[in-house]
Amino acid sequence: GPRSRSAGKEMAPNEPPRCALPLSLLSVHNGRQREHSARRGYGLNGDAGGPSRFNYFVSAAVFAAGLALFVIFLLRGIGDLTSGLTRVVVPGQHEIQLDRPGDYVIYHEYRSVVGDRVYSTFGRVSGLQCRLVSKETGEAVPLAPASTQSTYRFGGRAGASAFQFRAERAGVYVLSASYPEEQAGPDTVLAVGRDFVKGLLLTIFACAAVLLGSMAVSILIVVMTAVRRA
Repeated sequence: GPRSRSAGKEMAPNEPPRCALPLSLLSVHNGRQREHSARRGYGLNGDAGGPSRFNYFVSAAVFAAGLALFVIFLLRGIGDLTSGLTRVVVPGQHEIQLDRPGDYVIYHEYRSVVGDRVYSTFGRVSGLQCRLVSKETGEAVPLAPASTQSTYRFGGRAGASAFQFRAERAGVYVLSASYPEEQAGPDTVLAVGRDFVKGLLLTIFACAAVLLGSMAVSILIVVMTAVRRA
């Protein structure tokens, strides 16, 4: 009679018998694969699950930005210090406005520009006599030789500290300067303002804080990225 066909697929004569793994063993095997992938920093699909190497470029960008800000703020701060000085051409008499009481310095700006005229008088103003008077009270303000020798060179200007004084009150003061009667001398520039060195140090400290902050953030990004990728 006709041969009956098996409902399943017939096994080849030399094919070894197949056996299926129990579901419990498959679950354990898959779980270990997930754990191994997680430890190596890869997701289930083989993609990197930990921090990307791109973070290193971010770290470098943070440091570069901090360095750029350091240079920009430093140059701007120095420019503000020099532009904040009140400049007068002497010999002559001039009124100057002091916005607040405190210690001030008179600089001999031996290389300067006032209006459309250039001044270059380094070492040529020996004997120049200066006097400062409060316009409100008429009292003379004592001038003393500068206790610290500070110099600056910036933006086509250069100067050195000559006198220092203390203004007891804000207001208008009259600064006069002249050579002795028997001595002739060139026109030159005096600049009055706060102590340049102290202002410069404060500017440098502020800029350094910006630079160190960016370095700290940059190093932190590198360390965290390296640890998480390990």
